Amino acid sequence: QGTLASGVIPYNVLEPVLTEGDCVFLHPKDLFCDPICGGGETCDESGNCIPYPTNIDVGTLTISGLSTSITMDPIIPSLIYYFSGDIPHPGFETGDAIELLSSGTETIDPFSMQAYGVTELEVSQLEMDLAFDQPSMLEWTPSTSEVDRRIQVVVNIANHGGTPARIECEVFDTGSLEIPTDIVNALLNVGYSGFPSVKLTRLSADTTTIANGCIDFTVLSSVTLPVDIPGLTSCSSDDDCPKGESCLSDLTCG
Repeated sequence: QGTLASGVIPYNVLEPVLTEGDCVFLHPKDLFCDPICGGGETCDESGNCIPYPTNIDVGTLTISGLSTSITMDPIIPSLIYYFSGDIPHPGFETGDAIELLSSGTETIDPFSMQAYGVTELEVSQLEMDLAFDQPSMLEWTPSTSEVDRRIQVVVNIANHGGTPARIECEVFDTGSLEIPTDIVNALLNVGYSGFPSVKLTRLSADTTTIANGCIDFTVLSSVTLPVDIPGLTSCSSDDDCPKGESCLSDLTCG
């Protein structure tokens, strides 16, 4: 599945505030437009209102190298590419060459990209601890393949309200990661809401550039774990909270 857009939403391009080792703490930029942007617009970094990016049609997409070759046309009117059929499991084997080919349209040239099947990501721990003044640890089973030696880690503790700052790390697939204390403190200082999470992804990727901009094609295996923060109880209803507390709008007990 995937989408291709006419541009980038400026607010979604976070600013790197603190970098240590393989990890970076990212914070949203303070964008301000006066007067406020109207419908179908968004504010850019220069304080100007620009058209809000919309999804675009790049023709029929064909993906070969999977256990079954598939084709996808954009779903109208959202122009989202999504395959809703069945693919035999596993969808690919480690090292398989997987190619994406676009037919193009009258205004978009055809393009192609190739990535490789990755080894299924296996994580033994059930959650990740995140606490002030101590590093956070992650462990997984490392891959022995030469085509999928990258692991991306994204820590988001504002999934249900608050400032959408986050930690991102990209590391060699050794089987473990220590997120530095200063990076952990920076994220916790921004605040958190209910059900914080960390996503680990093993990936193989390719990129290409057409007249409209850059396109990424990614083959991946990912695992999402809950994040345990001292003093935080996440909730979906009051029944999930200790006696005397209620479930707040940010899905935390208080």
